[in-house]
Amino acid sequence: MTGRRLVCAAFRVLNKERFWFCNQSSFLSANISLNRSIPPFVPQRTFNSSALFYSRKQQVDSSDLTPDTMVVFVDSKQKQTTMEYKELLEKVGERHLVRIVRTKKKEDIPHFKIMSDVDLEIALRKQKNETAYLGSKEILETEEGRIKQKALELSAKISEHDLRFRLTQIKKWLIKGDFVKVQIKVGKGGKVERAEELEKIILQEFQEIPEILGTSQAKLKIKII
Repeated sequence: MTGRRLVCAAFRVLNKERFWFCNQSSFLSANISLNRSIPPFVPQRTFNSSALFYSRKQQVDSSDLTPDTMVVFVDSKQKQTTMEYKELLEKVGERHLVRIVRTKKKEDIPHFKIMSDVDLEIALRKQKNETAYLGSKEILETEEGRIKQKALELSAKISEHDLRFRLTQIKKWLIKGDFVKVQIKVGKGGKVERAEELEKIILQEFQEIPEILGTSQAKLKIKII
């Protein structure tokens, strides 16, 4: 009886393995067949074709403009004049040729302004004051990219280590071409003299590389509050 039971048990185990193998083979075969007949689902990103058209219209790279390309020059009084790109380049001089991109507005012809560092600082300050404005806004771009104004607030009680870190940060922004606005906060019980000393330290940091500060130090504005 013992030998017969062992044989029967072994037979049952063998049958179970054969059954499992057959089922697995059928399952894999079914899956392969299913995958061939029904392609896998891939989520598709939807987009607005009109928005795509708008973005392409707005992002005109100046490097793609030829000397004969027609552009629009906008002067300081907002008067618009259509001219060839080469004519516009002759007007730049020591100032910046700035591409003007208006949000929520389609423009077939690139618009440009010729601006000094002071003009750019004023325009960026104006943009900061219009953050809640929902209408069309101006985006300023040069060959280096979009011009931005970075804001930084320092405590008059800042430590030497933290000040070194912030000065490095300011330098990176200025080298990149950004404008920087630094506010030194005196705070309750603080001394204005310490804030004024801190202002001098920041300006002295860039005395050897004045070119990154722009005309009249327009790219770095410091205010004690």
